[in-house]
Amino acid sequence: MDNLIAKYLIGDLSLEEQYQLAKWLESPGNKDLLNKLEVYWKNYREDVSVQKDEVEKRILEEINMLDIEPEFGRSHFRPLGMIMKIAASIALLLISFFSFYEISERTTEPEEMVSYVEKATLPGQIITTKLPDGTTVKLNADSRLIVPDRFEGKTREIELIGEAFFEVQRDESKPFVIKTSGFSVQVLGTSFNVKAYPNESNSHVAVKTGKVSVSSNSNLSKELSLDQMVNIDSEGTISAIGSVENEVVFGWIDRKMVLKDQTLYQVIEKMERWYGITITLENNIQPSKTFTATFSNPTLKEVLESVSKVYKLKYDINQPNVRIYE
Repeated sequence: MDNLIAKYLIGDLSLEEQYQLAKWLESPGNKDLLNKLEVYWKNYREDVSVQKDEVEKRILEEINMLDIEPEFGRSHFRPLGMIMKIAASIALLLISFFSFYEISERTTEPEEMVSYVEKATLPGQIITTKLPDGTTVKLNADSRLIVPDRFEGKTREIELIGEAFFEVQRDESKPFVIKTSGFSVQVLGTSFNVKAYPNESNSHVAVKTGKVSVSSNSNLSKELSLDQMVNIDSEGTISAIGSVENEVVFGWIDRKMVLKDQTLYQVIEKMERWYGITITLENNIQPSKTFTATFSNPTLKEVLESVSKVYKLKYDINQPNVRIYE
């Protein structure tokens, strides 16, 4: 928790970390503690008391003891930002030097924090939700969305883990930004699909209307317009712009399971997420044939029957477990 508080004080929290901090603040006393720490932090440079001098001395000693590798062959120069981050963490560990009574006497009041809400779906579940700006989001199975209770600043920023279809309320003065673990998407007002499951090697962004800008953590970026899409791999590489196959990408919104040239393992992964089940593939079965099919709101048995015929396999259903075998 110390690390989260330190990152909050220097303004370096991701949306998911802000959500974790908000959950921590729900416990009695934690909000008051953070307020006192924040007041101290804001007044740190103005206070020249003996206690603060002692803490600054200890912080500098700790920094000088750290073994920080120089970047790009430079001398042992430590950027100010890095020192401040280190100082923040160490300052929290040394906070016992100060009297909370003294801090509470300050007149500076901390700003009211934005609260964050996590909207989540279980495997086999799809929900539709509206965000504070009027944007509509359809959240696919086994996905999470972290959203502020209000949008402040120059952007409307949210975080996605999983897959969702967005119909963004247009606001040219405040772009809409979706953060994922490997890339971000920025728009003004449009509709598009973002797939970014953490356990899958490939993610994608596909545009249904309007335009979006996709930027990866590898500092690559591309602009997409109507019926265009890109894939993003685990290294942050963005593929060449391709055309959207509407049913393949958007079919899940209408409860259509569309499988095109999928391996058996990809089909199993899709079924597990779609139905909220666990599938065991016995005897190390490794068929090379791919699977293509389209189902409209299918039952589990319907999909299993099709898979078993294509691969000449058998199955047993014992909800929530399925066994596939030769």
